[in-house]
Amino acid sequence: MNRLDQLLGSLWASPAGKDRWTGVCPRHAGDPAGLFIRLRRSGRVQLRCERACTEAQIMSSAGLSMEVTLPEHLAVHPGSGLVLADASLIKPRKLQWLWPRRLPLGTLVILGSDPESGKSTLAANVTATVTTGRPWPDGSTMDCPPGEVILLSAEDLVAEVTVPRLLAAGADLGRVRFMYGVMRRSTEDRLAGFSLVEDLSALDELLGDFPHCRLVCVDTWECFLGDLDTNKNTQVRSVLMPFAEIAEEHGVTILLLQHLNKNYDMSALHRIAGSVAIAGAARSVFSIARDPDHEDHRYLINTKTNLSKRAPTLAFSVEPTAVNGAEIGRIQWDPEPVEVDMERVLSPQGARRAAPRAPKLEEAKAFLSEALSGAEEVYGEDVKRMAEEREIAPKTLRTAREALGILNAARTVDGKQRTFWSLPCRDQGPAHESREGGK
Repeated sequence: MNRLDQLLGSLWASPAGKDRWTGVCPRHAGDPAGLFIRLRRSGRVQLRCERACTEAQIMSSAGLSMEVTLPEHLAVHPGSGLVLADASLIKPRKLQWLWPRRLPLGTLVILGSDPESGKSTLAANVTATVTTGRPWPDGSTMDCPPGEVILLSAEDLVAEVTVPRLLAAGADLGRVRFMYGVMRRSTEDRLAGFSLVEDLSALDELLGDFPHCRLVCVDTWECFLGDLDTNKNTQVRSVLMPFAEIAEEHGVTILLLQHLNKNYDMSALHRIAGSVAIAGAARSVFSIARDPDHEDHRYLINTKTNLSKRAPTLAFSVEPTAVNGAEIGRIQWDPEPVEVDMERVLSPQGARRAAPRAPKLEEAKAFLSEALSGAEEVYGEDVKRMAEEREIAPKTLRTAREALGILNAARTVDGKQRTFWSLPCRDQGPAHESREGGK
């Protein structure tokens, strides 16, 4: 008899759904109390008594050790109490991606930016992709069907800002849930604000009833920490470790939005505000940086990844659009990845140093005029390679393109998406100008 069958038999369990049972708590045999039993994705059995008995109390009253609640590949060493895993009993599992190379399922991901850099608008764009199943801006697709998204937002008005933002992004609102708070069960029921310190078990229970949830987005997560000090590693780990376990248990991506700190002398990764344990707990970390040469342009930079090669930097603008008579921002992605020095663009001082000097810029403009003058259009990647051979930096080339109003056109050639560059006609004004990822 395996551990699960032994446990279910001892607790008089009856099926109550997939991987769920109801039983009787042995501590209340004379006055039966309901017992809720769940087999978690990890293989561990979770017990919850309606009279708040602990799992240890339930197992002791049933005459069973806590080891019976563990998956078969785990064993407790009798002398030390340490729990060991037999690797030969662990079945390998392929990593699944919500957004390939960017948002792994079953993990914590952090998105940081300075204020008013578009991270909430970007989160709405991600939500729209998850709920509709459309391709990501780099052309990749999810490893799972479209699903539900749970949003916790502390910084925006839901009806006036967040819902219009989701509509502008094209989200399927029928698959979006806002978490307004928690009903505290006490002498008098009351609605209280959600707390990452107190209510992670409630979130765990909720996700068990939302099997099609793919994404939990917390904007910004520092607002749900109460008095916890984000500069203290032990306090941060006390929240993020169980949060990461919940992500893994339910196979969802938990996206934590937060502000970058104002210490521009720190590395891009360490500008994630607070304790180093914050970035350490996440499998992927992204930062949004402003383009120092174009106020409305942004970069989405992968500053850390543990599970794949670092994803290329994507560029985007926040474009205004009308929703219900109000102007709302939405993401407009550039069609191709870009190359940037993340340490420089995430520092205003460094960004100014990174701006191309006039002689280099004039050289790049002359090169583009020459390279594009002999044909109606030229494959963009060929131009970039020629520029690299002349030691023209990608940033300088981009600035020169915009200064000359170079046009780009995307079309499919031999089944692949290609971008072609061309000089503007002389009678075209600024309205016809286009930059990479143009408007």
